[in-house]
Amino acid sequence: MKKNVLQDVMPPRKRSIRDIPIGHKRRGSLEYKSDDMIESKPVEQVYKLNNSLDIRPRKIEIPEEEDHNNDVFDNDKKNNVSRGLKAKWWLIVLAFVAILAFLFSAIFSGAEIVIYPKQEKVNFQLDLTAIKEGVQTEIPGVLFKTVTITSEGSKTTKNFTEKEVAKKASGEIVIFNEYDSAPQRLVINTRFESSDGLIYRIPKSITVPGKKIGSDGKVTPGSIQVTVYADAVGEEYNIGLSDFTVPGFKGTDRFSKFYARSKTSMSGGFSGMMKVVADTELEGMTTEIKTNLEKDLKTQIYSQIPEGFVLYDEGIFFDFEPQNNVEEGDSVKVVQKGTLTAVIFDKNVLSNFIAQNVIDNLGGGTVEIVNIEDLKFTLPEKDYINISGGDTFDFDLEGDAHFAWVFDENKLKTDLAGKPKKQIESILSQYDGIDNIAVILRPFWKRSLPSSVERIKITRNLEEKVN
Repeated sequence: MKKNVLQDVMPPRKRSIRDIPIGHKRRGSLEYKSDDMIESKPVEQVYKLNNSLDIRPRKIEIPEEEDHNNDVFDNDKKNNVSRGLKAKWWLIVLAFVAILAFLFSAIFSGAEIVIYPKQEKVNFQLDLTAIKEGVQTEIPGVLFKTVTITSEGSKTTKNFTEKEVAKKASGEIVIFNEYDSAPQRLVINTRFESSDGLIYRIPKSITVPGKKIGSDGKVTPGSIQVTVYADAVGEEYNIGLSDFTVPGFKGTDRFSKFYARSKTSMSGGFSGMMKVVADTELEGMTTEIKTNLEKDLKTQIYSQIPEGFVLYDEGIFFDFEPQNNVEEGDSVKVVQKGTLTAVIFDKNVLSNFIAQNVIDNLGGGTVEIVNIEDLKFTLPEKDYINISGGDTFDFDLEGDAHFAWVFDENKLKTDLAGKPKKQIESILSQYDGIDNIAVILRPFWKRSLPSSVERIKITRNLEEKVN
């Protein structure tokens, strides 16, 4: 058998990329055959065929084994340092967050409390009696006060004549009662003497409220403002501000305890020839002046009503007094003085008086009528009421009243301050007029109300009723 030279020259063959057959259609490509297909050729030919193969033995370099122990130690040391730094940073962050939370809690802490009071709506109609504050009486009724303001109006005309005129001076004084706690009645034409010895009189009977004594013993005299008229005509009674005594009390204890002081100067006194307007024209001018005065006085009075009081249009009384005509060259100015006296009621007093008459099971709670201004107030006998001197009068009141129970807001704040949220319900059980409550605490994680009442805000919700 002929010896195959390739078996001695080349190492045993392994499969390689060279064994992958190449397609026959590829130009310029060589055709390879498997071992079984290779023909036996002389050594020279084999050598030429494989002269591109490098079959020289090569030196195999084996890398030296590195010492990893030091590297591992260094890496562990670095990792430990890194973990320590991370822990410190986390502690710093947590401390910073805790400080921020404390500051936020200290600065922005607070409580908003929404109260849903007990409410009831009642349609009613009542005939009531009004009693002037300070008047002692057995008649049950609602206390009232009066507020008085004055103003002047005028109108000018060139149509006038001259005639003899005699007029008394007049003005406003305030009468004080420092004598007794009980109201004191002064009859019509009671005299008041100025420091100059001039006499002025009141045109109708009045009642002066009694004095009040405070808890500290301080005495506040009762007072009332009235119009007085000079005892005689003439310009000599036109005086400035003055003090007055009551000659009728001379020789009694009342003399030093009943006195008066000017609110305005005395004016209008005249005796002689004056330019006057014909009666027909004067009537029209006077009507126009009064109409304008009424509008002006109404605007003024509503802006002067004390907070917590209510005034009804029907409770307004007007009084007009002609003043001396004023000559202005070839014309004359007609002047009228208007006085508005208004009856006002304390809202709380009126609300609870009505509630006692129309609400069942009111208990010991106090209420307010939310829409008290919308009620209809009428005076059946208004023309016969002496609002300046009278002590009582009858009136009708009706409408759809919206009652809402009230509570002491300051006391509630004090009761809630510093208390845990879970105790709110038991605290509210002491307030009969509260149906429900909503509490918002800041910051949100707080579980108790602020200790300072100034950080507790309370509002009432009357729009809806929470069950």
